[in-house]
Amino acid sequence: MREQEALLLMKMGEAAESLQALPVFREEATNNLSPRRQMEAKIMSLRILSSNAKWPEARTASDELRQFLDGEPASRLPQGDRVSAYQAIAEFEIRAGDGPAAESTLNSLDARADVSGAGPAYHARTLMLRGLAMRQNGEHQNAIRWLQAAEIAYSDSFGPVNPQTLLCRLNQIPSLLAMGNRTQAVALVDEARATLQKHLPANAAVMRQISKMSSDLSDVDYEEAKSKAFNALFFN
Repeated sequence: MREQEALLLMKMGEAAESLQALPVFREEATNNLSPRRQMEAKIMSLRILSSNAKWPEARTASDELRQFLDGEPASRLPQGDRVSAYQAIAEFEIRAGDGPAAESTLNSLDARADVSGAGPAYHARTLMLRGLAMRQNGEHQNAIRWLQAAEIAYSDSFGPVNPQTLLCRLNQIPSLLAMGNRTQAVALVDEARATLQKHLPANAAVMRQISKMSSDLSDVDYEEAKSKAFNALFFN
């Protein structure tokens, strides 16, 4: 299993399946390979560990990736590689519920790499991660603003009905609920689900997650609905 297959499994919500590839990436991350290959393996190791909630191991992988970024070989790598590394660290921190740390990581990214220059997909993902970090911090109005900007950026790059665009949009739901916009949240998840059903297998874990979210939003107890939906995360 290589990067693209493991990434696809994580995007589809099948994180546990991606664990099969972890030993290979962990070995490559420590072998005397090219700096770029080492970076890619470290990024994949961290993303697999964090998507499977392996927090102590993910913390170690995050620290190792940060250390590698601070070294001279990493400074010679393409912008996109360094942007992906910071994004992987921020994703881990968001999954772990540490919004302030994720914001700090994204600020470091802005200071040390040219996100826009790396390409539109990197720019869109950075916007989404900023929105998710603010959501974790309870800054829901700002979170929606950043997530909507990310959705526009994804739409410009991939189209308005592309799964990456729609999954990014779904990240707005917990903030909409926190702000009392239940009707808008229900409409958003129903619209996204109807479109994603045309692109993703019905038995994909991400589709089951979206169906559960739709069911949770119909809960007559609004506070219960908010509680169930609050930790929903959709990463591209």
